[in-house]
Amino acid sequence: MDLRYYPEIWIELAEYLASLGRHNEALAKLQTASNILPTSLAVQFAYAEMAERMKQLDICKQTYEHVVRILRQGIESVTVKYSQKLEKLEKKLHQPTDQKGTIESQRAATGNAEAADTETSSDSDEDGFYDDEEPDASDTSMGSESDAEAPDSAASQRRAAQRAAKLRRSIEQRIARIKTRKEDKLEERREAYTLGWIMYLRYTQRSEGIDAVRQLLRRPRSEPAGYLTYHLYVAAALMEYHVAKRPGVAAKLFEYYAKTFSDSSEYIMEYMNYLISSGDDTNVRALFERFHGTSIGNANDIWTMFADFEYNYGDMAAISKLDKRFIDKFEHESVLTRMANRYSYLNVDCVAVTEFGFPYRKGMSLEESAASARQHNGNGRAEQGEV
Repeated sequence: MDLRYYPEIWIELAEYLASLGRHNEALAKLQTASNILPTSLAVQFAYAEMAERMKQLDICKQTYEHVVRILRQGIESVTVKYSQKLEKLEKKLHQPTDQKGTIESQRAATGNAEAADTETSSDSDEDGFYDDEEPDASDTSMGSESDAEAPDSAASQRRAAQRAAKLRRSIEQRIARIKTRKEDKLEERREAYTLGWIMYLRYTQRSEGIDAVRQLLRRPRSEPAGYLTYHLYVAAALMEYHVAKRPGVAAKLFEYYAKTFSDSSEYIMEYMNYLISSGDDTNVRALFERFHGTSIGNANDIWTMFADFEYNYGDMAAISKLDKRFIDKFEHESVLTRMANRYSYLNVDCVAVTEFGFPYRKGMSLEESAASARQHNGNGRAEQGEV
């Protein structure tokens, strides 16, 4: 019976039935699967696509509405759950303690903090893969000697202060861990929610056309900040370009959301890739100049994409100027690494491999390739010196 909880079992069975021409049975199986696995995106998407093949569009719309609804609820659930845990710990962190109640308050605060952390980390659905450190026994065991001493003695007060400081550090560490878990879980939920909307937009474009897509897009666009990732807006812009054949609208969408995702190198690279593919050389260069000096310009991804563009389509003056800027910007860059990049095309990099002797673009990062190049050149000079 456990096999019924594996999405692939249902999907492969339905596809097999469909290949035999038993489409109604295939759809019925996926309907059953969607009821058993209501949160499985694979099952829900397969069910909607099977219904679409059979022209049962009401089922499709209901399924996609179900998907975006439960995915949005997932974001809200994670937000509420972790916010409650953090609120409890923040209260314990700032809870005042008097001298007489120091030991008792410390014990209670430690126990509650550990309970909150343990409850959060033990939830297998949310973050069971996190392994928290074991609670420090010294946080909860005050020792018989402390209990025996007078609470107003100087030694007892010093020990109480030390324990209070240690407890505070422990709670702060737990808060930091829970904040990390919260953000990780929210990122997973955001990506899934975004994917749900993209699949919904694709279906709408196929069944109703681009005008219906524009109407539907208003809903996710009205969501609070942080509910969706940049992928949705890339998908919407590219639909305008490829389906509606309106490059001007696509460019406006990319430009508009460049303000929202100005700190995302991935989004800016998608924007640049669109400009390159649409032949807008002027704006490719303008986009690079706008962002290369920002925080995302500190990574070499945008630089590498722009360099590939200039190497393929720019003139020699622009190429030479860019290479100099590249070398000045990144410590690991050199004349050789720039040549290795320049004298290559797609996966053809025989100059880098056979003449410079480092596996450029073959599973190594640029930094590793540059280090390999320096080592290779150093060994070569040493061998020449020996001769």
